[in-house]
Amino acid sequence: MIQKQLSYLLVNDILAKDVEDPRGSGLQLLSKGHRLTPKDISLLIKYEITTVHVEEEEKKISDAIIHQVHNLWSNINQEFNESYIENLNQVKQLFNSVALNEDNSSIDQVLSNFAPVLEGALNRSYLLHVLHKIRGFDDYTYRHCLNVSLLSGVIGKLLGLSLDEITELSQAGLLHDIGKMKISNDIINKQGRLTNDEYNRIQFHTTYGYEVLQGMAIPTKIQTAALAHHERLDGSGYPLGLKGDEIPYYAQIIAIADTYDAICSDRVYHKKESPYIAIEELNKGIYNGHFNPQVVLTFTHFLISGYVGYPVLLNNGKRAKIMLIHTDEPQRPLLLLDGEYIDLRKKRELHIKDIIL
Repeated sequence: MIQKQLSYLLVNDILAKDVEDPRGSGLQLLSKGHRLTPKDISLLIKYEITTVHVEEEEKKISDAIIHQVHNLWSNINQEFNESYIENLNQVKQLFNSVALNEDNSSIDQVLSNFAPVLEGALNRSYLLHVLHKIRGFDDYTYRHCLNVSLLSGVIGKLLGLSLDEITELSQAGLLHDIGKMKISNDIINKQGRLTNDEYNRIQFHTTYGYEVLQGMAIPTKIQTAALAHHERLDGSGYPLGLKGDEIPYYAQIIAIADTYDAICSDRVYHKKESPYIAIEELNKGIYNGHFNPQVVLTFTHFLISGYVGYPVLLNNGKRAKIMLIHTDEPQRPLLLLDGEYIDLRKKRELHIKDIIL
């Protein structure tokens, strides 16, 4: 239990004590265990209540997620497994402190402790090929930010960035969605379709993130990456409608890692898709003028190369095996199907639906 200053930032918090009329009428306004809504906050303001007691935010990543992470990596690389979980917990704590307007001095420790998990991803990038296997939407925002940071770092390495640039890029990926902590959980976790007003509010997370990071001792490139990661090359993105090279290079990279991980993750409003569906969407983003072609092709070639020799499920229900990756269309490899080689570049009616791991 913790006592907090009354504000609309408490929406979705759970009351730890009953709230009664402070004027002594004996009227119980809200009950212990009630989850606060904007209407509740307005009611308490009307009664001139300035503080309430709420349940403390869970500081640890859910056991369900930890169990899945352990199953993914503990037998392959225990050090990476432990480092990933440690970083998830630290990102959650940092983001929660931002949501509560608390001291953000832990940012230095978070970025310092991030180095081992980044090093593990850069030296053993094959570990990232199974990120999409984690199911459920528990702690999604924190997992998503950590995943985007690691994927961005690997992309940066493949593109030939220096180690300092890779580190800074990865840190930008880690913090790119920190502004979502300033958006109501009712909107972030809404299961149905967002209204136009709610969608507009969601878009403010880039601006909020930029403002939060400006208040920390964070390099400018990290700040602008948080601001611009939803910009698109054709000017159709937000918040500024930047075009082409107006968009910071870090933001162009993070946009691709962000889109990929979002598609491959369970969220409250949709189930995750396979990496191949995500890769198809990234390639559509090239033709739609949204994404940097060099970055997309570099990333998708890396992803698909990791699946050579693996069985895949095709859209016609048949199983095949990936044999060779084409540089020009990595998402359409050469397959072995029923004893015959099939080139998906020539069989446009077929596509890979899922990878069987």
